[in-house]
Amino acid sequence: MYWHKKVSTMYWHLSPNHYEVLKETHRILKKDGQMIFSVDSLETIEDSELVKKHKKDHFVEKYFRLNEMWVTLEEMGFNRIEVYPIFMSEYARRLFIKGIRNKFRYGYLGWILPYVLLRYKEKHATEEGKGIFLIVKCKK
Repeated sequence: MYWHKKVSTMYWHLSPNHYEVLKETHRILKKDGQMIFSVDSLETIEDSELVKKHKKDHFVEKYFRLNEMWVTLEEMGFNRIEVYPIFMSEYARRLFIKGIRNKFRYGYLGWILPYVLLRYKEKHATEEGKGIFLIVKCKK
């Protein structure tokens, strides 16, 4: 079976053999097939102990950086590559740090206000280039 389009919140960052997973995904994607996915970056989180905690709690094998992801996909044979960070605002960084500390438990309605604020802060963010996640689009 070959895929024309693959859209996912890929778990490559959870796999110790993420390069092999990418190669296999490239193999089964049809010619001109498109792949869209997200991966953890945590590039704005500077506290190494928090990053270690997140890595352990969520079984993360690898955090990707924008340029590294671009080069890896290019080496695999993908083209029309777009990689961009999301959750780049200072508010997103603080919210994610709080989430790491409390295992992302916000209570029954505790997520509503942070969600609204996050949308607003991200829309008006002036930070550039680094985010908590990367969104990736590419074609075979």
